[in-house]
Amino acid sequence: MIEYIYDIYHSISSTEEGRLIRNLLLTAIFAETVAFSYTRFSNTISNKSSFAKNFFLISVTTMLVITFIKGSLALSLGLVGALSIIRFRTAIKEPEELAYLFLTVGIGLGFGAGYVLLTIMAVLLILLIIFIKYQVTKQEDNQNLFINFATLKQERFNTEELISLLGEHTSTLKLKRFEESSEQFEATFNAVFPNIESLSNCKDTILAKYPNCNVNYIEVENY
Repeated sequence: MIEYIYDIYHSISSTEEGRLIRNLLLTAIFAETVAFSYTRFSNTISNKSSFAKNFFLISVTTMLVITFIKGSLALSLGLVGALSIIRFRTAIKEPEELAYLFLTVGIGLGFGAGYVLLTIMAVLLILLIIFIKYQVTKQEDNQNLFINFATLKQERFNTEELISLLGEHTSTLKLKRFEESSEQFEATFNAVFPNIESLSNCKDTILAKYPNCNVNYIEVENY
């Protein structure tokens, strides 16, 4: 059986078209595997499923581009010129999102450059480490509720005061993100409330202190 599979693999890899199809399939499989790992094990607070859908297209597109230009200096220089006019307007707020994007691009680069075995080994090792870290830390960080707090700067927002206020109603509180602009303050907390009454009291207290603020409670899937 193993010899039969090896013969099929060898016959497919013997032609340029076969290698392209092989690399496309491998890239697609590993891109979807990384997407699953992201939705299952990441700690980001964005829409994971929606963001992970981009991994497949990014990975296979990178693989195709590298496959076509790797043997041509002229195409490589042309790609540099083409990419110089591309502008990305969507901001990446979570560092973990950027890390997964780099991993996805790396998969396309590896398979497109022909480093099939090395790419497979590297990605599997990375995913294994991600899984082990998740198993080690999931018991320590089991919060499943995020609080997004935003208010106009005229409210005289005070971070320490807000943390103290939230701490009176939560059993666990962790500041995940804090942003300050010329117009507003925004803070995101990972929190655990003892009961629904504490959550309601916390909301009322915040709105009483900062009447013009926006408070969003997001329940995150906890596997």
